[in-house]
Formats: sequence, structure tokens, C-alpha cells
Amino acid sequence: MTSLMWVAVVWVVVPLPFMVWFGVYPLWLRRRLARVGVEAVGECRNVTTSENRRSTSFVFTTAAGEKVYYRSPLSWRSWGTPGREAVLVYDPGFPRRFVRSRSELGSRPEAWTILWWMLGMEVVMVLGFVLVALYEAGTIR
Repeated sequence: MTSLMWVAVVWVVVPLPFMVWFGVYPLWLRRRLARVGVEAVGECRNVTTSENRRSTSFVFTTAAGEKVYYRSPLSWRSWGTPGREAVLVYDPGFPRRFVRSRSELGSRPEAWTILWWMLGMEVVMVLGFVLVALYEAGTIR
């Protein structure tokens, strides 16, 4: 395989983990919480800002009596008001790992935008790979 072919392969493979982490995983988590999620009332602790995006911090107690702290992923919106109650949905099997606020689950996920944008870029990269493969095979010059 030539160096140009290796570059084409890397261009196609490298974005895949990012597509899974920022697109597929958040959508999978929403489905999981819709299926097995349990609601709990918690309190919004604070809203922090980083790079013009917001992260909201919550604390709640599970049905088993475990106190859980949750910080939402960075988003263009804040998901609560500090000092006010908020409804949170968590997976009873993994309450520290799988949790989202009800307002997060009720809105259109940013993961769809990210996933579609990355899929479009992946299609462009695969087309580039095909062109490189055809060039290497001598089909096009």
C-alpha cells in the first residue's frame, strides 16, 4: 500500500471514535434512560460557562438513598436554575454514570446535529478514499 493510500485510510478511520463518542453514545444513553430510567427530584447547584457553552450541576438522592452529584455535558443551554428543584432521570443500575435532567431529555439532542455533520464528513472522506484507490489502481489519471 502506498503512502497516499495510507493517508486515505487514516482519513476514513480516525473520525469514527469521535462519531461514536459525540453522536452515537449520547443518543444511546437517551434511549436507555427512556427505557429503564427512574425519576428523582434534585437540586440545581450551579451553572458554569466554558467557551460560551454551559454545564449545569445537580445533586439528588436515589431511591436506594445514595447521594449523587451530576454535571451535564457542555451545551448551548443551561438545564436548571441554581437553588431550584429539578427532575432528574437515572439508571438504577448505574446512578452515577447514566443520568440526565428531564429538561435535557425533553429537548432535541445536539448529538443529532453532530452525528449528521460527522456522517457527511465521513461520506466525503470515503469518496476521497475511493478516488485514491481508483488512482492507485490506474483506473483514473
